[in-house]
This record gives sequence, C-alpha cells and structure tokens, in this order.
Amino acid sequence: MTTITVALPDDRMLKLKEMASRLGVVPEELVRVSIEELLTRPEASALGLVNQWLAEESHDDEQVWARDKAAIEENRLSDRRRFRD
Repeated sequence: MTTITVALPDDRMLKLKEMASRLGVVPEELVRVSIEELLTRPEASALGLVNQWLAEESHDDEQVWARDKAAIEENRLSDRRRFRD
C-alpha cells in the first residue's frame, strides 16, 4: 500500500474533520473512501465529478497551488522543470 500526503487549507481540513466526525470515521478514512468512489466510477462520470469540483471556485486554490508547485519544483530529482510559468 502506498501513502500520499495532501496539503489542505485549514478551513478545508476543519470541514473534513467535521464531516468525518458526523459519519463516525477518521478523516483519513473519509478521504480514502472518496478516492475509491472516484476511481470506481466510469470515466465519463468521474470526469463529470472532477469538472464539477473544479467549477466550484475557491480563492484558496490559487494560493495553495502556488505554494505546492514551488515545493514540487524545489524538491524535484532532475534538472527538468515540472511546470511552465
């Protein structure tokens, strides 16, 4: 099994914890189940869901992406840049 780390803004983490608590699970389990649901959907349905998520604008996303992109570039193993500016 592989482990990943996901950076979330504080307000999103709070919502995740609240939702997990209401459902009687830990946040990690809620995230795992959500990923499983996404991956088991037919591709067209999954793309529709992702497009819906992307359409839900968040002002935090741009700041989080800029920070995460910089961290990815800083920690890359090769000289090739991962992202274009």
